[in-house]
Amino acid sequence: MGESVSGGRAHRRHVGHVWLCQVWARLGPTREVWVRRVWVRRVWVRRVWVRRGAEAGYDAAMWLWGLLASAAMTGNGGARPGTSATFGIGVCACLLSGCSGWLAGLYRGRYLRGSFEEVARVSAAGCATVLSLAVIDTWFLSHQRVPLATVTIAATFALPAMLGGRHLMFAARQRSRPPAPTAVKIIIFGAGSAGTQLVDRLIDQPNSGYRPVAVLDDDPPKCKLRSRRIPALGGREKMAELAIGTGAKVLVIAIARGSGTLIRDLTAAAQSCGLVPKVIPSVK
Repeated sequence: MGESVSGGRAHRRHVGHVWLCQVWARLGPTREVWVRRVWVRRVWVRRVWVRRGAEAGYDAAMWLWGLLASAAMTGNGGARPGTSATFGIGVCACLLSGCSGWLAGLYRGRYLRGSFEEVARVSAAGCATVLSLAVIDTWFLSHQRVPLATVTIAATFALPAMLGGRHLMFAARQRSRPPAPTAVKIIIFGAGSAGTQLVDRLIDQPNSGYRPVAVLDDDPPKCKLRSRRIPALGGREKMAELAIGTGAKVLVIAIARGSGTLIRDLTAAAQSCGLVPKVIPSVK
């Protein structure tokens, strides 16, 4: 009886194994795509969590550093009670900074790096951490309290460090990427918001087919501006000189609210200089 039961189980396992092998063989090339997608997603998820954990750890470390520096400045870390109190409030600061940052959406990828929303959320999370530390220090650490000035000074150290670290990450991501070897040199007419956004997009895009070499604008105050190391070198009167000096082949007209007359005049000027005019659609 026992042998028949064990033999039946072995037979079912064998049939299941054969069925799985048949399904796997029928998938053919599709199985490789599926395995690759699963592997890529696992790597992506792992990187996301590592990045979020590193960001939360950095914020906690900045709070701990701020509290230690503040305690050293106010003289609260010298005595034994003050040292234990500083250690306790430091542990609370590390935990509260992570909770506040998570509730504010800093570690969930909700805000663009370097955006105003991210700055506002970092500030809000910092204020929530300060208030929570003040409450904990008053009600739960009354026997070895840390002065409120220590927590306040620690916030003045931690918040700029948190914002500065995020700005450095943003600046590292915004570094210039080399254009494609066959990239066409272009001159951008318009040093306003439309022209600046176009310069940023072309420089940030890897292997971009266009390479901005100069910016022109008829507005004198904008002629001294510089966007991502691309200078504004004057008005339309410099178009012919720059076309020869830089070897540009295209003039991109990037004016948010350009009139039809202005577009026609710039198009004619570009053609007379041997440049191919291209117009960014205006927004009105």
